[in-house]
Amino acid sequence: MFLLRTPGYPVLLALVFRTCGAASPVAILLLQHAMTVGTALLTALTAWHLTKRRDVTFIAGVACACSLQLLAFANQIMTETPYTFALIAGVYFVVKYHQYGQLRELALSSLMAGLAYLFRPIGLTLVCLLPLVALHRVCSDRRKRRATSATESRWRGVQAGTGRALAWALGCSLIPAAALTVPWWVENHLVYGANSFVRCFDFALYNRAANVERLDGEGSAALADIRRVVGEAKSSGRLTPDADEGMAWTVWQAYRGVEDRSLKESSA
Repeated sequence: MFLLRTPGYPVLLALVFRTCGAASPVAILLLQHAMTVGTALLTALTAWHLTKRRDVTFIAGVACACSLQLLAFANQIMTETPYTFALIAGVYFVVKYHQYGQLRELALSSLMAGLAYLFRPIGLTLVCLLPLVALHRVCSDRRKRRATSATESRWRGVQAGTGRALAWALGCSLIPAAALTVPWWVENHLVYGANSFVRCFDFALYNRAANVERLDGEGSAALADIRRVVGEAKSSGRLTPDADEGMAWTVWQAYRGVEDRSLKESSA
């Protein structure tokens, strides 16, 4: 599964086990419950910054704190809890940046988005959205300054200042996230030939074709090749007789064992 998942959660577990030893299972659950509390607080604070209403803030915080999904996942050794905490933290900081225009908040949002990606690849979507938020904020500020510019010379100054502001905003939106994500992308491309986001996408597509559409295309050359390779892998003992060709992981193992295909080739 390390070929599918980003390394954030395994690294977090390793740090806890190295620190707490035999007490690590309890420590992990306590840490995840603390993250759940943090998620509820950040949800309430996000509601406050969006509405400035105490009733909305209270309802948002309580509704999040009472979420059965959050409570259930906090008691399981799974990525959902730290991913949700990092994602909500990223949303909180980007809301503050959008309202107040402080680059520090944008950089913190980028950092949390990168951390969310390290817990689950889908966190990359927030990283991609941040430059758009930065562009929107800078353009809004530019329109406001233009409206208050009384002379042509002052308008040229606004244009020059906008370029610098946009460069700073884009840098703050991307560099912190890149510092966390790019090393993992480089590792994936060097070792496996593709990043985990692409592999998870391939995994989801194949599982849909196999388990929802039931691989009904009997005339498909690709399907015939898959069945041939999986059959050879079973007969040679590389796969167990009950291995399910409907699982992408089974197909990847078969192609690697029978035809020595790389993960990228077998995924494609």
